[in-house]
Amino acid sequence: VPRMIIQTFAESAVTNGLMHRQSGGRLQVDVDIEDKRMIVSFFDNGVGIENSKRLNKTKAFKAVRIMDEFISIFNNLNHTDISYRMYDLDGGEEYPGTAVKVTLPLVQKYRRSIT
Repeated sequence: VPRMIIQTFAESAVTNGLMHRQSGGRLQVDVDIEDKRMIVSFFDNGVGIENSKRLNKTKAFKAVRIMDEFISIFNNLNHTDISYRMYDLDGGEEYPGTAVKVTLPLVQKYRRSIT
């Protein structure tokens, strides 16, 4: 797994969603292998994507926007296809929670620098 991918999405769950809960916050990280791909899933019971954008205004999902750039550059450099999908779990709740599913190809080694 390229460095910082797991940490970035876990930290985003805490700083964008879970920090707005008084108690009972939960972050679950699952790892599965499907069709020669690793699926890393994050589930939280925070305020959800839209509420987080409203509550956090300028800093909401800043790390995720940076991760978009990183993934794009990484994919181009390594000719690979890392992707993610982010969505609210239940839009009708006060704390709808958010899910993120990161998909990475299983490979031997990634390139570390541009040559």
